[in-house]
Amino acid sequence: MGRARACVRPGRPGRTGARGAFAEGTVRRGAGQAGGDGRAAGVDVGRVRISKEFTGGPTGSSVVRMPSVLDGASGPAAYVAVERVTGSPAGRQGSFALRHAAPGSHGERPAIRVVEGTGSGGPEGITGVFEPEVDEEGWHGHVLDYALNR
Repeated sequence: MGRARACVRPGRPGRTGARGAFAEGTVRRGAGQAGGDGRAAGVDVGRVRISKEFTGGPTGSSVVRMPSVLDGASGPAAYVAVERVTGSPAGRQGSFALRHAAPGSHGERPAIRVVEGTGSGGPEGITGVFEPEVDEEGWHGHVLDYALNR
């Protein structure tokens, strides 16, 4: 498992996000299961399944399925992913899905959004944006700016 610690954001405890609720926490990544289609015509396509544990807000776990295109030098050049989160945003136990789209490994930030209509149980009707935060030491945190429209 990777190391994790809380995101430190001075002056923002209990902050309300643009969508009504704001949660911060840490992400602990489990070992991934890699596979790939190999290199063909100069393009190296890979895929991985990653498990995560969340603490803070929301608490819970997830499974990510991620195909990617590798650039051969610095890792994924681009990726898309679907992530099923099971946990409790705002103390409401249930599940929802996130979709990832990342243009590459050259400084672009990934876009990770809640897939509308996927909330079940407590987070039914959830919408929002998930922002990963990685510091210079590789510690992973996250911010979930969301609304529960139910």
